[in-house]
Amino acid sequence: MTRYAIKMFLVLLTGATIGWLSIEAQAEEQHHHGAHVHGIAHLNVALEGKNLYMEFVSPAANIVGFEHHPKNQAQRDAVASARNTLKNAEAVFKLPPAAGVRLVEASVVSEAEHDTHHDAEHGHEGEDHHASEHAHDDKKDHEKEEGSDHEHHDADEHEGETHSDFKAVYRFSCQNPDKLATIEVRLFELFPGIEEIEVQILTETKQTAMELTAKKPKFSL
Repeated sequence: MTRYAIKMFLVLLTGATIGWLSIEAQAEEQHHHGAHVHGIAHLNVALEGKNLYMEFVSPAANIVGFEHHPKNQAQRDAVASARNTLKNAEAVFKLPPAAGVRLVEASVVSEAEHDTHHDAEHGHEGEDHHASEHAHDDKKDHEKEEGSDHEHHDADEHEGETHSDFKAVYRFSCQNPDKLATIEVRLFELFPGIEEIEVQILTETKQTAMELTAKKPKFSL
């Protein structure tokens, strides 16, 4: 397996390698290429020379318990906490000390992040605006109860179809990549909503796919 093949794996399969492509720019494409199933997450791994790349993608429901845009401070805090946890590579992965691994770069994106910041900055204005809309809607409910119920039903269905992901990309430098025998994934402990992680691995000599669970959280390169 050539280094070019590894780069193509990172660009085309994960679509979110630090320094090559932006996670945000590939967010929509990821929905089309990866199955969005609650309880299941994905981990793509590539080893190129002394560089180890890992990309983790999971439905937000596995991470924070919801997928809609945060509606209150508690949900905004949950998103921020999850982002900080995922960015702490030492908490997410247990790498062999003999490999001499050093985190070079980490990036974590929640698709609700932009709206989280917007809501936090404009929360009071938004609350007043929603309060005004609510009062207006109450008047409509009184005048057209049946029509309003139909509109609310459609809105609920639309919200139920909302999908959003957490995406984390890590780049490590390894002094002794040949010592990268077993890597333990601690995501099951950190986020109990994750039931299974589908792993795809690409090195210069092999390509492997496997499934991890809480009882089997380790994989080998």
